[in-house]
Amino acid sequence: MKKIALFFLVGILFCSISFALEESYVKDFDEANDLFKSDLYDEALDLYQKISLIKATPEAFYNLGNAAYKEKKLGLSIASYEKAKMLAPRDPDVKHNLRFVKGLVDTKVEDKRNDIIKLMEFISGQWTLIEIQIILFSVLLIAFLWMIIRLLLKRAPMQNLFSKYLITLLCVVIFLTGVKYWVDQYVSYAIVIRKDAPARYGPSLEEKTVFKLAEGLKVRVLESESNWNRVQLFNEDHGWISKDDLEVIKI
Repeated sequence: MKKIALFFLVGILFCSISFALEESYVKDFDEANDLFKSDLYDEALDLYQKISLIKATPEAFYNLGNAAYKEKKLGLSIASYEKAKMLAPRDPDVKHNLRFVKGLVDTKVEDKRNDIIKLMEFISGQWTLIEIQIILFSVLLIAFLWMIIRLLLKRAPMQNLFSKYLITLLCVVIFLTGVKYWVDQYVSYAIVIRKDAPARYGPSLEEKTVFKLAEGLKVRVLESESNWNRVQLFNEDHGWISKDDLEVIKI
């Protein structure tokens, strides 16, 4: 009985904290929107950043990107839209603004990445992992119910054209789930948020500069050490850059 009461109290506490956080999020979000409408973009930017840390939503990152654009922080704007796109990959406003701001910066680098890698990243970028998992669960449920129906009718579960299509669809969805999980877990990208950010031979200010990176450039993060990230450009050049000059695209 005491355990039940304890679980009940923990549940009430959890719900209370959740409601309080949601109320704080809505209040801060409305305040940030009012600041933005009043052309107080710097203050709105700070508040949107705070909001995105409390609750990562596509709306928060989208508005953060808008505020950063108004403050001429194009690298941060691009990074914010990229984060919004991770949460809402098919949102037309996010995609439009991302293309627009990217068009304002000089980040043309030859893409020498493997075609298979590019295809996998393109496919995985069309859905969120949760969406693909829901699709996978739905297909598995349909397949299970179909097998039960076939068995009840005393027919071979797989000796049917629909069954073959169902198995093919299941294999495709399982493959997409694996690709999405691999990209989300093992591929990390970042946006350069400083103009002419120096990339060095090693993780130290004493190391010589290999090249400089334009603000808004998208790079792949290979490894981290102290306050440095080793990054690789799409043309396969690589170097060490300060973490302060990058905004990692992770939620």
